[in-house]
Amino acid sequence: MHRVASAKAKTAAPSPHRVVGQIGTAVLGVSCAADGSIVTAGFARGKELHQVVRWSRDGKRLGGFGTGTGVVCWYAETSPDGQTIAAGFGDCTLRLWDVASGKVRTLEKLGGIVASLAWSADSKHLFTGNCGDKMVRYWDVASGHPVAEAPTEKSGTWFVALSPDGKRGVSGASDKIIHIWDPTARAVGQLLGHTGKILALRFSPNGRWLASASQDRTVRLWDMKKRAQIAVLQGHRKQVSGVAFLPSGDGVVSTSSDRTLRLWTMAGEEVRVLFPGPQTAQCIAIAPDGRELIAGCDDGLVRAFAL
Repeated sequence: MHRVASAKAKTAAPSPHRVVGQIGTAVLGVSCAADGSIVTAGFARGKELHQVVRWSRDGKRLGGFGTGTGVVCWYAETSPDGQTIAAGFGDCTLRLWDVASGKVRTLEKLGGIVASLAWSADSKHLFTGNCGDKMVRYWDVASGHPVAEAPTEKSGTWFVALSPDGKRGVSGASDKIIHIWDPTARAVGQLLGHTGKILALRFSPNGRWLASASQDRTVRLWDMKKRAQIAVLQGHRKQVSGVAFLPSGDGVVSTSSDRTLRLWTMAGEEVRVLFPGPQTAQCIAIAPDGRELIAGCDDGLVRAFAL
């Protein structure tokens, strides 16, 4: 297992970037679709009725949807076929937005907020984590109903990820454990090592590797075939709130409330540090072509950094 010496925090001017878009509150979730479009999630306040906003890569607002003001959305993501955006809202609903028609479908009223979700590669299923009723669910999108669900028992689920082949889902929360699920929502294993709440999970493009981010200030890389930890990425001074794989699969990017963005090799070597400025990048995603890092920040701006 590789380990990197902790790096001291740096004070520096913001790294070169461009602004893609802006919402009226902190950007709590950001994701990139296969066509390069960007989806942001946050609160809706005042005249803004949309918690979810879709942007073109060059910063044009392409529309939005939501529940009205005063409700939060933690995360939203476009289906791989580009036709639908799924989002969980603070009113305990899971909603689907048809990109072409603009119509919104509400799946079910749940016992808590869907804090994160992941699409299957064929766009037919969703895997969700619920921080209220402590359930993970596999959904059939066409019928709008869960096909499998199970309790996480110890704590609510704040983040989930689904392997590209759909055979494994993972969830994490305040119990500091990464839980592994099969498509029937049967618990089939655990990954142990974090000493703080799990804040983000991402599979590599080939599904072999998993990256996890935590309040313990580390990113950890896991071999999902061996179910073993292969690297601990240390350098952040505060909790790590987001992580993403490069499309090539040969590196990861992390973001932290220490106001840095860090690029790492799969061997755990820190190769670059980016600074969003005095604000924190709450969440990150990588453009499909691998050329830009998209960061959603707590000042409401979506920033793009060249990679």
